[in-house]
Amino acid sequence: MQITQRIFELLKKQNKKQSELAEYIGISRAAISDWKGKGTTPTAEYLVKICEFFDVTLDYLLKGDLSEIGSVNVAGNVSGGSIGINSGIVAQGEHSTATAVYGLSNEESDILKIYRDFDFDRRLEFLKMLSELKKK
Repeated sequence: MQITQRIFELLKKQNKKQSELAEYIGISRAAISDWKGKGTTPTAEYLVKICEFFDVTLDYLLKGDLSEIGSVNVAGNVSGGSIGINSGIVAQGEHSTATAVYGLSNEESDILKIYRDFDFDRRLEFLKMLSELKKK
């Protein structure tokens, strides 16, 4: 799927209008219509603002890859100061976005918000606990 297709999919899933996006990123609605009608792509200068508008990562907008959502490294390996869960995808307090775009229930979204509030040691403890529960 192309970036432009993903943008129009997000508009639909999040129940937002082209005019809202246009106003947010500072371009005309016609420019957004051109993305779809003429097959053009937004310039790099607008991509970050588009991500902010939809509350998605740039990685998602460019590649559409959500395969790492909720993937847990249950061995507790630490890499680059984070532990095996991609927590930068779902914004805090955005149940509708999480549910519409990522297929998460409100309960799953709440779990991610709680996880984000943990410090590093609590996150590691939480992941180990999940690992033990999964074994049962």
